[in-house]
Amino acid sequence: MCKKTTCPNDGKPTWWGCGNHIEIALADVPQGERCTCEHVPSSTPGMYEVPKRDEGAPIQVTESK
Repeated sequence: MCKKTTCPNDGKPTWWGCGNHIEIALADVPQGERCTCEHVPSSTPGMYEVPKRDEGAPIQVTESK
């Protein structure tokens, strides 16, 4: 299950979880207001998150799963 959270890089709404319920988790957030940072596997198997990037590093933009 995915849950809404706040991106640690740009402060925009994003998701954490399996990636199969993104639209449910972000149903109240318009597409243009969502974080577009890359999601990577988290320490919890099968789950994904947006890692905090190093200061000065470029933000990697990806398409939603």
